[in-house]
Amino acid sequence: AKRALSNNATLSAELVSRFGPLFFRLRLEGPHVLLFTPSPVPDEKQYVATLPPTVPKGAYRVGLEVLYKDYYAADEKTNHWPPLMKAPVLPIDSTFETAYHRQQCTLPSQENVRCRGPAAAPESQERPLCDGTGAHTGRWIAKPGSVSTRVRVRKIQKQPIVFKWAIQREPADWRFERDGCSSRRLDHRVLLRSLKGKRIVVGGDSQLRALYYGLVNVLNGNEWPCVRNLSSTAAEPSACVQNTKGSQRRSIEGVQVDYVDDLFLGKFDGERYNGYDVVIVGFAQHPASKEHWSADKYRGAVFAKAKRVKLLREQGATVLWYGAPQYPHTTNGYPVVVRDWRTDARMMLFNDLSFAVMRGMGVPVVDSYAVVTGMSHTSPDQAHFSNWVCAELV
Repeated sequence: AKRALSNNATLSAELVSRFGPLFFRLRLEGPHVLLFTPSPVPDEKQYVATLPPTVPKGAYRVGLEVLYKDYYAADEKTNHWPPLMKAPVLPIDSTFETAYHRQQCTLPSQENVRCRGPAAAPESQERPLCDGTGAHTGRWIAKPGSVSTRVRVRKIQKQPIVFKWAIQREPADWRFERDGCSSRRLDHRVLLRSLKGKRIVVGGDSQLRALYYGLVNVLNGNEWPCVRNLSSTAAEPSACVQNTKGSQRRSIEGVQVDYVDDLFLGKFDGERYNGYDVVIVGFAQHPASKEHWSADKYRGAVFAKAKRVKLLREQGATVLWYGAPQYPHTTNGYPVVVRDWRTDARMMLFNDLSFAVMRGMGVPVVDSYAVVTGMSHTSPDQAHFSNWVCAELV
């Protein structure tokens, strides 16, 4: 249902002037946490949120998650960053848990947003299959009574960092329910028949490699995607393919599946990707979390790769672009408990840039940020995701 979040006549102007029209998003906290970008209504000077029909009933508090007013002014060479917007535009709700990189506040005279239940049960509503043409957000659904907790201590830069995985479940217990579309889980024999004789390549960094192993194991019919980039996998079935480095090739009942170790897609412009029926590529998180590319540099790189994407499509290949997932690391690449504000802001901005370019060409995208958000801390090494997260990406 559409709901105006404020009747404040100056709200729209204040938000735009302080934060810019694109660099903030709304956050609903209640029975579930939802993040989404509001739609401005210029004539009414309001921001309107369209809530999906699958949102469960309950009381929700609304807040702002602020990024930058002027992200494009960043200069990594001189270590200049736009200042964070500390000053509250709206009254702060003290019941919100805030972080230094995020300003959360409630809208005037409205501390709770109550969501109505859907007019019909979600199961009775016909939803199209997700095809990568929309920002398919959603929420994670878990079976009750299967929660366990693990804590690991690891030393990084001579400081003990505590990783807490508050939720650890078997893959079958987690399902990502998408808004506005549905995903179809096919038996691996059906997939093999439909892909028989096809050549598939996945190219990129270690996160694309994790996706590659998830795909290989799904085609093999393994229960576990087996994507963990860890040396110890004793708890997993021995039939699982292990995550080893380097370019690889596998043939599964007439389906060739290759992985190209291609950080920043440096090999993408050559002949390495020629002759494939399906090409899955992306920059993933490295430009944002480790190399600290500026938005201009990233935009230029995406446009450069878009030319190659166009050529591959003209040659008959199906191309999918893999987005930048949420990545809870500092700008130096070290894991931390709280996401680094510069890294996470880059992820959102870079996805907006690359998705706009690829969708404008008719290229489907894998919105990994939408799927991974809220679940990245459940992965042992945090960069390559839990088994159930990768299963949803596949």
